Amino acid sequence: VSCVAWNSDGQTLASTDWDKKLIRLWSTAEGTPLTTLGPLPGNPLALAWSPDGKYLASNGGDFAKEHIAGWIWDVAEKKQVVPLPSTLDHWTTWLGWSAGGGLASVTQDGCVLLYDPRTGEIAARTAPYFQNLYSASWSPDGRRIADSTGCVCALSKGGREITPTGLQPLRESVSSVAWSPDGKRLASAG
Repeated sequence: VSCVAWNSDGQTLASTDWDKKLIRLWSTAEGTPLTTLGPLPGNPLALAWSPDGKYLASNGGDFAKEHIAGWIWDVAEKKQVVPLPSTLDHWTTWLGWSAGGGLASVTQDGCVLLYDPRTGEIAARTAPYFQNLYSASWSPDGRRIADSTGCVCALSKGGREITPTGLQPLRESVSSVAWSPDGKRLASAG
């Protein structure tokens, strides 16, 4: 297992199966498997549920051949519905939905990407600015993304532009970053 993610209703937990290249969905009440999604062409490293719990974003695409970093899954139908394109030949290391329905990722080559979740198209992206981004976090208002270097990216023009702003980046990437509930502070670890 390389990643887990709770559905917003708390009833379902998604986990990745690295060896079998699958996503497993679990009943949290019973602790039993519900179903699997996959197989994926690549090893999954990141999962994120949509705010309404109907969709699950995963990486684990075949970026080397098809330049697909991952998929948005319709969980009820158990099928991939929207491909998420990759950036060059680098892994997506984090995926996250904002409370308002925006979908973002960070990549190993140092990009922050914002996707249109209806089409999977990259709506906005930063230029690579730091190798080995591992994690990020949406601000509670859904207008900023903090990445694992300590850099904060502001979204503007209706989510069509991402601009690194704010904090002085850390010298080395950390493994986790999280906003305070009021959106005024960031915590990091690793």
